[in-house]
Order: sequence, then structure tokens, then C-alpha cells
Amino acid sequence: MTIIEFKEFLKDIGIYYERKAPNDGTIEAWFERVKKIPSEPIGWITDKIFEANETYPKNIPNTMWAFYREWVQSNPNKIVHKNYFKCPDCDGEGIINLSKTVNNYPYKYVARCERCKQSDLGGIDYISKIMAERQGYAVMEQPTQGPIPPTPKMKFMPSSIAWHTIQEMRGLNNETCVRRWPHIRQ
Repeated sequence: MTIIEFKEFLKDIGIYYERKAPNDGTIEAWFERVKKIPSEPIGWITDKIFEANETYPKNIPNTMWAFYREWVQSNPNKIVHKNYFKCPDCDGEGIINLSKTVNNYPYKYVARCERCKQSDLGGIDYISKIMAERQGYAVMEQPTQGPIPPTPKMKFMPSSIAWHTIQEMRGLNNETCVRRWPHIRQ
């Protein structure tokens, strides 16, 4: 949906409920929350709002999303599912995971893949795998899909070893350990 379509939608609802149009800041804030709703169901959503509400809805974005979900359930054949293709630079969905150590502290970053441009996440820069490496980032490879590995059996430390380990680590005497951790036996 475009901002023009959204303004037209708000105008129609305002006329129906005899209410003045919201200010530009409100319209922009609402549009940020509903811009991913496609244009096709807008008329249907408008009709549903008129049927379900006797007064102007208090929360336009939430109302629109609720009716859009209802529209999706009643029209599953109209939903487009994005088909991703294999890209050698990214995870296959247009995202590159990066890491970089700054002042001996590791940071993790994400970027959109400049090679395939499959990601539609706004506000995240595009970068190629080669450029990321040139800028000092390490590209974190995505794990390949495969069978789920079996969970290793947990080995538990005998309580007497745990007791002495706690004493050594904390530099505590026996009496202090008994007060703090009475559930661990010596």
C-alpha cells in the first residue's frame, strides 16, 4: 500500500464517521505500522470497519491488521509467497551475518546482500561479502541444514567435588559454604 492509498482510506473512514482527518504526523506514524498491508484488501477492510464499528476505530493500525489477517484467512490463494534463490554470498534470503572485534570485544552485525538483493528489510545497508571482508568484518557462515544431532548425555559433577570447587573459587571456608549452599553436601 502507498501513502496516497492510505490517505484515501483514512479520508473515506473520516467521511463515513463524520470525523476530521488526522494530522500529517499521525498519518505518517500510522502508515509506518500498516505499509506492509497490500493494496488489494483495502476496500474489503474499509467495508469490514464500517460493518463492525459504530464509531471511528480507536486504533486504526491494529484494526487494519486484524481485518487484514481475516482477509488472508478467507483468501489464501491471493497471498504471494516469496521464493528465494541460492546466493553464494548470503544465507539465501538476502542477509549476511558479520562479526568484528573492536577494542577486544566481539560485535555482531547484519547487512543486506548486495549481490542478490533478496532482503526487503529497510534501514539496513547493502554490502557484498568481499567488501565486508575488505572492511575488516568476518562473514559468519550459515549452518547447512541436516539431521538434528543427538543430544549428548549430561554428566553431573559429584556434590563433594562441586562443594570443594565452590570453596576454592570463592575462597570461602567450610562454615560459610554450609550457610550459603545447604543443599550441596560435602
